[in-house]
Amino acid sequence: MGCLRGRIRTETLSASAIIFSAFYRSLMIYYLTPLAAAGGITEKEIESIEANMKKCQYGLKGDIQNDTV
Repeated sequence: MGCLRGRIRTETLSASAIIFSAFYRSLMIYYLTPLAAAGGITEKEIESIEANMKKCQYGLKGDIQNDTV
């Protein structure tokens, strides 16, 4: 992901946010679907990972609860 962060040149922040959101979502689908199917990870853990990714993407502070995101 670090290689993408500096190379996206857009005038609006929402366009880059959409790109990063799609990138995160595709990584989650690719890596977490087999883990969930095998029973290695629960849905609650997946939601927690997704909330942490959103916090990182939007630059939110660590004291915000995952349920709020």
